Amino acid sequence: MHSANDSKHKPLERKHRLSAAAYTGQVSVAFTACVVERRPVFQSGAIVETMVRILACAAERYRCSVSVYTFMPDHAHFVLTGRSSDSDTLSAMKLFKQRAGFHLASIGLSGVLPKDFHDHVLGSRSEFVEAVLYIVMNPVRGGLVGDWRQYPFTGSIGCDLSDVVVSVM
Repeated sequence: MHSANDSKHKPLERKHRLSAAAYTGQVSVAFTACVVERRPVFQSGAIVETMVRILACAAERYRCSVSVYTFMPDHAHFVLTGRSSDSDTLSAMKLFKQRAGFHLASIGLSGVLPKDFHDHVLGSRSEFVEAVLYIVMNPVRGGLVGDWRQYPFTGSIGCDLSDVVVSVM
């Protein structure tokens, strides 16, 4: 049985404003997943490598590419892009969050990755360009590196990040 105080400690899950259909097909969606209390969970190469493998599996299962990703110490950004008419970026993100949370709990980091996340369906080429540049420049703005290419936890899956960045610059 839950007491009235339990609700004070559970983060509210955000209701997504768009229908599931908006995330389906050959669409690009920018996602941001934040760590509870801004804990620096994504600093270890081993943890980030596992997160990238989980992201790759989730993207592949739902027929998506990861146009770009970056794992900052306390949050992560991705752009998932559907490769076919039956691609499902929202399901890929949900699967990533579920499996990532399970893995983090298995190494003693239970509850650091809430179920909720932020998303933005990128409806135009200019929105895609803006999202990619925002993500690759995040470690620079955060003072972690001087050049985005120096940050070890930025990449892409299913496409060449250099091609993606060159195409937007």
